Amino acid sequence: MLAEPVEIKAGTQTELVVDFDVENSFVMRGNTIDKNGLPIKPVVHASITNLALTHSRVRLANATDVKLTLLQNGTALPGSSDIAFGTSSGCNAVPVADPKLTVLQAGSTTPLPLTPTLVAGHPSTFVAFPGTGTAVNFETLANDFTATAGQAGLRVFNATSNTTAFDVFVTAPATPPPPLGTATFTNIAAGKASGFVSVPAGASQVRITNTGTTTSPIDLGNHTLAAGVNTTLIIAPPAA
Repeated sequence: MLAEPVEIKAGTQTELVVDFDVENSFVMRGNTIDKNGLPIKPVVHASITNLALTHSRVRLANATDVKLTLLQNGTALPGSSDIAFGTSSGCNAVPVADPKLTVLQAGSTTPLPLTPTLVAGHPSTFVAFPGTGTAVNFETLANDFTATAGQAGLRVFNATSNTTAFDVFVTAPATPPPPLGTATFTNIAAGKASGFVSVPAGASQVRITNTGTTTSPIDLGNHTLAAGVNTTLIIAPPAA
């Protein structure tokens, strides 16, 4: 039994570490264990840390055509192994002071450095996307946003190398072809992200065009966005 109750605050993570002190938990009685036994008097220490004060929750989204693994201090984080193109890892809490994060490409033994600036209590998404040649670029996107009540949060990241930027239209399903009206996101250049905006929750039709035009859109079909949930649309070059 702990000497004091554990306080767990809503909307945060709390870490309880219980340490069994082996060295001080066994007491010699007499000169030999065989004759006198070895009584145990357990000594247990516990420490409580509110991770919101020291950690940030992170995950990795892969927009490259090679599977990636997100590691901390050389060990794969839970749910973060062999992340395929178009998918993302699980969310994990890492210390912001010294996260020791790296990314390993499938078929390689040389981890790629990942040195983001993290803020305790504020979640982030790392986007891996193609760089020059076989290089991999990383972008850190902060996930803090509170959508308008009853709506969903949405932003766009352009993971292509296109010289032309993109506009994104989020409309009600079955909206007729162009003209589409005013773009929800405009002029998203290569390697850049938009800010979050509030969009209607439920099913929405998502279409992409070159900036400044509503003709020949790429139709991504209908997507259901949940109220109060933040989503990132990543526009990526097709995997090989």
